[in-house]
Amino acid sequence: MVAHMGPLSEGEQNRLIIECSNLVEPIAAAERGRKGIPFEDLVAQGHLGLVRAARMWDRRAKFTTYATHKIRFAILDFIRDWQEMESARDEDEIERDWHEWQVWPHTAPFENWTSLAATPEELLIRYEGVADKARALASALLTFRARDRKIFLARFKRAQTLDSIAREHKISYSKTVRILDEMLKTITETVSKIEQRKAVA
Repeated sequence: MVAHMGPLSEGEQNRLIIECSNLVEPIAAAERGRKGIPFEDLVAQGHLGLVRAARMWDRRAKFTTYATHKIRFAILDFIRDWQEMESARDEDEIERDWHEWQVWPHTAPFENWTSLAATPEELLIRYEGVADKARALASALLTFRARDRKIFLARFKRAQTLDSIAREHKISYSKTVRILDEMLKTITETVSKIEQRKAVA
């Protein structure tokens, strides 16, 4: 058994993540097709497990062995929770989402909706606060579902309108805003932590 030597530096963690990234896809492939989950979502969760392994490794076991367990558990946890997320979206909610587009067939008048998590302007301001932290932003995005990453990139990289994104993904305008609002809160926190670690190093 290797003696505990303290936490790894950020550079050491990143080196392990890069060196062991080839572990993820074979583990994800073993679960391909479960519950109809897109393979890219399984891979994304596997990468999240690898990142967690690098952050948490205490050197008491071989890293590849430890990382393999973390990757597999991250994927299996995601598969387990998938059914809960999907089943929570019942027929009434789906009907409500589509009813919004029947009421507002040409535009999404967000200024009339008091239940939105944020206005488009507020979302943009928050994004601009992290946009220049490219590497930290990319790392933070890996922790989200593939669909949510697509929504994020469509809005902030391709400047696609919110109502267009909502129609494309068959969700309501308000849910699109909520997804982006929650993502930006998490990303801002993650980027801040990464920047703080860099300042201390």
